[in-house]
Amino acid sequence: PNIVRVMRFFEANHTGYMVMEFVEGRPLSEWVLARRPLPQPALLTLATSLLDGLAVIHKSGFLHRDIKPANIYIREDGSPVLLDFGSARQLMGGNQELTAVVSPGYAPLEQYHAHGRQGPWSDLYAFGGVLYWLVTGTKPVEAAARVKQDLLPPAAKVGEARAYTPEFLAAIDWALMPDEDARPQSVADFKRALLGGARTETWERTVPFSIADAPTVIEQPARSRGSTGLTGVTLDREQVKRIEAELARRIGPIAVVLVRNAAKKAVSIPALAEAVAGEIDDEKDRAA
Repeated sequence: PNIVRVMRFFEANHTGYMVMEFVEGRPLSEWVLARRPLPQPALLTLATSLLDGLAVIHKSGFLHRDIKPANIYIREDGSPVLLDFGSARQLMGGNQELTAVVSPGYAPLEQYHAHGRQGPWSDLYAFGGVLYWLVTGTKPVEAAARVKQDLLPPAAKVGEARAYTPEFLAAIDWALMPDEDARPQSVADFKRALLGGARTETWERTVPFSIADAPTVIEQPARSRGSTGLTGVTLDREQVKRIEAELARRIGPIAVVLVRNAAKKAVSIPALAEAVAGEIDDEKDRAA
């Protein structure tokens, strides 16, 4: 739910086209203006949601290669989504040649030339740049300008100490290391560092949750059974997840977003199932 859905791709007019889901919302750069400084719990909610999406991209063998504030939107329900896969490339392993893609301040040095060793750590550099910008209000110094003398002030020094923990700021600086070998090598590594080394897999956010509506993270241990929506009715979490899984089998990963939005207004599990069943075109599948 936190990466834009690619509907199809095709060749025409001697070039390639990609059809993506239209996302209604506001770019992160506009959305955050009235909310600075974002408190750490809200920033963690934003970051971990997007990192979950980035993990899916990397697990599929691809790199995004253009993560920056302009490519992150906040939907009307408050959920963040990573856009624009126009620069994405499949990473087959090794040091294969990849086209240079540069968004100054967010692109790591290895993306400035075709033979740089690009990998998940490259996307994490850009992600760290976004977090640096959110925490400090300043775009990071361009990577090429950090080679001879690193002029980028560490987040640990310029970040608001009263708003962010030292571990959180240190994680941002880790992702922004100029040397790719010195950065976190996977989303899981970076996520653990942002959360201060906590075991992230033992937690899951309540359904629904919107960073647009709340300044703090609303989390519960995974053993929690209930999810309370706008109606005040508590829906059984396992039943909600079953509906998500069944719908996803038929319409793909967008099912999670649809179910969670519908869960806000549903007064019962049958009502929730009925509300999302209309998304299934096939009559038999819809009835099932």
